[in-house]
Amino acid sequence: MASLISLLIFAGFYLWYATTRRIKVVQILGTESWSQQKQGASKWLGSLFLVSGLGIAAGYFGVGAGVLVFAVTLMTIASLIILLMPLGILDRKTLILTLLLSLLLENFL
Repeated sequence: MASLISLLIFAGFYLWYATTRRIKVVQILGTESWSQQKQGASKWLGSLFLVSGLGIAAGYFGVGAGVLVFAVTLMTIASLIILLMPLGILDRKTLILTLLLSLLLENFL
């Protein structure tokens, strides 16, 4: 469940991040050009992902702990996106491998 929450938070924040015009967003995941063209839909979908992540975290961990888990996860993922995406360190392959490793560790350990 934590992997799903992290994935929703990542997707939501990344959609918001990709709509910015202040910096040049590197084309890594393939959704960047769509986010630049359809900023309203991208922000709406990103907000939907973030609210869904918050709701699932609050339902799974309880309201107080869920909000805290959501806030800490959002800060961590946002920091990683802002620092590592422009450098090209986070790409599609790295994200998929990290998600698969997270799912395996969460379900089998």
